[in-house]
Amino acid sequence: MPVVAISTARLRSLLGTEIEGKALAEAIDFLGCDLEELVEVHLFECPACGTIVYRLPREAAPKTCEVCGHEEAGGFIDQGTDEVVRLDLLPARPDLFDSAGLARALVGYLGIRTGLPPYPVEDGELSVTVDPSVLAVRPEIACAELTVPPLDQAGLAEAFHLQEHLHWAVGRGRKKASIGAYDLEAIEGEITYTALAPDHEFVPLGMPGRMMSLADILTKHPKGRVFKDLLAGYDAYPVLQDARGQVLSMPPIINSEETRLRPGTSHIFLDVTGHDRRVVDDTLALVLTSICHVTGSIKSVKIHRPGETRVTPDLTPFTRTLSPERTTKLIGVDLTEEEMTSCLSRMRLDVTGRAANGDFEVAIPRYRVDVKHEVDLIEDVAIAYGYHNLPSLLVPTMTVGQELPQTAIGRKARRTLVGLGFVEVMSFVLTNREEHLTRMRLPEDVRQAKLLNPISVHQEIVRTNLLSGLMSIFALNKTREMPQPIFEVGEVVRATEDDSTQHLRLAIGEMGPRSDYARIRSVTDSVFRELGLTIDVSPLTDHELAPVFLPGRAAVIGLNGETAGVMGEVAPEVITAWSLDHPVVVAELDADVVLANLI
Repeated sequence: MPVVAISTARLRSLLGTEIEGKALAEAIDFLGCDLEELVEVHLFECPACGTIVYRLPREAAPKTCEVCGHEEAGGFIDQGTDEVVRLDLLPARPDLFDSAGLARALVGYLGIRTGLPPYPVEDGELSVTVDPSVLAVRPEIACAELTVPPLDQAGLAEAFHLQEHLHWAVGRGRKKASIGAYDLEAIEGEITYTALAPDHEFVPLGMPGRMMSLADILTKHPKGRVFKDLLAGYDAYPVLQDARGQVLSMPPIINSEETRLRPGTSHIFLDVTGHDRRVVDDTLALVLTSICHVTGSIKSVKIHRPGETRVTPDLTPFTRTLSPERTTKLIGVDLTEEEMTSCLSRMRLDVTGRAANGDFEVAIPRYRVDVKHEVDLIEDVAIAYGYHNLPSLLVPTMTVGQELPQTAIGRKARRTLVGLGFVEVMSFVLTNREEHLTRMRLPEDVRQAKLLNPISVHQEIVRTNLLSGLMSIFALNKTREMPQPIFEVGEVVRATEDDSTQHLRLAIGEMGPRSDYARIRSVTDSVFRELGLTIDVSPLTDHELAPVFLPGRAAVIGLNGETAGVMGEVAPEVITAWSLDHPVVVAELDADVVLANLI
């Protein structure tokens, strides 16, 4: 997980108090941040864009700028030292990624300034026209104009680092959202968001005086090489231009050198582009409320899209309801309504009224994109009250634990398979359609549970079987010694429109030049023999996993008239889809059916 280093001197300045280092670290820890250490670091400056990079004393000087991609063979020059707190970035709280955001939360937690922080937005005159050509490439954009005190080198460095951290946590590596920040004084006239041919040229950030085509940037610029896959398959690339045709940036790759932020910049134009409007708007709100938390003014920008005009940003607080009764029950402390209101206020929230059922109506600042449900507000109350202040109570009743029947089955199966030379593996419960369905030749509708807001494209559904997990492990180890006998005991989920159920499964697999039906049949027989069960075997025809297997070389496992699993040789098409070179045999057993026959 990425780590952010925040200057304690900067934090104290924003807090307006000379809090001692250990007390500051303790408050940060109690706030819920994952604090690594309070430490002195060395500062290095990128000679191309001026970004300040932190390094621990034990670490070597950086040679590549993480912002502009500039490379310096001899390493950057040491600019001195600073005391910092090092925090693991929590994707759930992107509003705490920089000193302004962390200070904003701390002043509330410490009771220095409480309640909802205001972020007024004035009507601006700037507008951005979205050309139809960019809609098929990267369609969403949100913008803002802001005026801040002249930026110094430290302020610039923090803004750049915040940008990159948000690219990681919210933008999912710039795929869902990427941020551009420009010196507005270098921009003339109306701004256009369009898509241009690969041979169009501009001077990218970090390479002053060097014109590069859009195509060359993707192959020769350090940032282009890293993020080129985000624009793969397009014959035109997204670009922001001003009225003169000057390029502001090539989202989501790199900004232009002419419009970059410099020390002394105070008039800034911000844009966020992506594919998901909600994520784009969230990202813009996070950037603006952090940069303008202490001082500065924000102006809106009109976005003219084909058939639509909208105004961004919208920093209006949103509202959720909170039940005092449920809060008290979940936290386990009998808080009065006044204490609960005080806790919410210290978390920079406001109770604005009461709903008809008596629940609190809570106003939440726009930057708290993590607040989705009532339980998030209950967690805030618990943090403000202090987990360290919760009473430690003994369990009122004592009971004796007993092994679950499902666990006993898994233990016996593990013992048998390990004795046969198999190695236990564990694959991810979350998977994706490409690996779980397409490569396995399974249809799209296999009653899988879909994630509404997946953290990545590789984790979009919950597995419905264990076989694709085995295949993924074979793919990772295809150059290792053969044969490879593995197994997994784990849960799968079957879903409908209204409900979902969990099921325990056992999957057995082997990849090797001599792996065939006889091998998987003998292993499966051994497992059932140890369980004291006799199975019936019949040809595999009508089963949802039938497409995975080679016809005529697979079977259904029966127990007293019920289907207890399948086994056989994997179809060549599936083996090829996983880029494997050897035969594969697998079996998947339904532990729920096995248990029913043991009782």
